[in-house]
Amino acid sequence: MAKAKKKTTKNLVSVDEPKKGRPLPRFDARELAKTISDSINKGKKAKNVRDRPVRSGADADNADIVRYISMGTSALDAATGGGFPCGRVSMVYGLPSSGKSLLSESAILSAQQREGVGCIIDSEHTFNKARFSAKGGVIRDVLFIDAKTLEDGFKDVLATIETLCAAPSLIDKPVIIVWDTINTNQTANKASDNQYAAGMMEAPRVIWDGFRRVTEIISKSNVAFVVLNQVYGDKVPPGGKGLQYYSSQITYLEEDERYFSYRTGKWGKILKAELMKNKSNPPLDDLVYFCCDSMGVDDTMSIYYNLKPRGVGSKIVDPGVFKKAGSWSSYFIGGKEEDKVAWQGDKGFYLKCLEVPELVEELAAELWKLWPPADPAIIEADSEFVEFFKRDNPWVVEDEAYANCLISDHMCPIGTWKTCRASYWTECAIKLDDVETLSRVYHEPPNYDASAVLGNLPDEPEPEED
Repeated sequence: MAKAKKKTTKNLVSVDEPKKGRPLPRFDARELAKTISDSINKGKKAKNVRDRPVRSGADADNADIVRYISMGTSALDAATGGGFPCGRVSMVYGLPSSGKSLLSESAILSAQQREGVGCIIDSEHTFNKARFSAKGGVIRDVLFIDAKTLEDGFKDVLATIETLCAAPSLIDKPVIIVWDTINTNQTANKASDNQYAAGMMEAPRVIWDGFRRVTEIISKSNVAFVVLNQVYGDKVPPGGKGLQYYSSQITYLEEDERYFSYRTGKWGKILKAELMKNKSNPPLDDLVYFCCDSMGVDDTMSIYYNLKPRGVGSKIVDPGVFKKAGSWSSYFIGGKEEDKVAWQGDKGFYLKCLEVPELVEELAAELWKLWPPADPAIIEADSEFVEFFKRDNPWVVEDEAYANCLISDHMCPIGTWKTCRASYWTECAIKLDDVETLSRVYHEPPNYDASAVLGNLPDEPEPEED
């Protein structure tokens, strides 16, 4: 019987060990990506490289958020990472009279104070012009968009974004567009004689398609698009799932209790906000409380209510910012014992803030420790990074690590970024002539004279009975 031939592996080459004298070809991801993109883009007519279906990371739309528009309340700004993100869609919804329009009004004021533009589709016709003017806003500079239908609204929003993005004077300025309230508008068929043509699912389809087109263009802009919605009895906003899917930030608002405002001498509301979705900051682990009265957001007392000890049902029972001794509360400014400030009760805190203005500044920075931001994406600056970013950012240097700076609209060296980020409201440590630092925005009435109020504060009233 003939012996079976012994199998040989002489001609087999290990995938791990290259054959002698013939190294394995080096895999080049960049070359492969270029080959694929050239193959797909072949024959596609495009005005520039950004209009091609497939493009490299250097030419792709930048999805990073580098600018926020303040909501006018330090608590929500800290919890969301800065306020309403530019280049994204945000939704604020909640029960009636829960502060939705107030937040959008404060955000428009913030944009104006930073030489930006505020636009509003005021479908409910409830924009409070008197309150907006009393807080320092300029009504004639607000752009009011009159949309008869949902289709008209999205058409006008797209045209507004394109026009504002093309204005050279607004390239680096914050722009906010508010729709108050989106479900107030009907579809074109519903508003016409053909109201039964599309059925009850037409509005969600129009909203879905409208936001699809908005998100395509808004990511290339410096515009924050804020949509307000209203619910009754539950936390599910009407209008279908499209708005929820396309929103990068969703905030739910409801009234918590009433409080006495020493700023106006009238009763106001303590509102609580819950972040249902937030792609610009880590998820919120507790409710945020802020106050409002007849003059709008009461930021001083909002900071106080978020930092003082809370009830047992709260996840953050005691933030540990204030020291308690009986009925007295105290705080060390700058951590120095010689700069100790102490007060009794809500009225005492308000009086102390009038006497020591830097107290509120420092306490606002403490809020950021409750909701610390995510670590930035660290970028090691290689030659391609320098090539790309030097077009707009002349401070980019070879072999340096960079991160997105939330104080100024630029990429910041990581060492400087960590120093600045420790206290968000300080000025940027990197001194650049062409970068405007974003100072903290207060929404107090104009010509606010603390000394004039000190001797005229009303006594603390008895709680109102239901």
